[in-house]
Amino acid sequence: MIPDLWWNNKCRRYAEKLRETHSGRASTSRGQTLRVYDELMKASKTLVDGHAHNYLVELDRRLDDGEFTPTATKKIRKAIS
Repeated sequence: MIPDLWWNNKCRRYAEKLRETHSGRASTSRGQTLRVYDELMKASKTLVDGHAHNYLVELDRRLDDGEFTPTATKKIRKAIS
């Protein structure tokens, strides 16, 4: 039986949407969005769907805490909405 990996699929789709927002310029915001992209891809490949869900909850907390630049926060929130 194949388990339903709904949250894993969400992470993958969010990562793909986030990847589309990258510009060619090197900046702090670009570095932060690339890091979140990598984390989302990693979460999408976990074998336990709950790990992907936990990552998304943690990412939301980090966005609320102001861990990212305003530009990165805007791009990440747009990708996960």
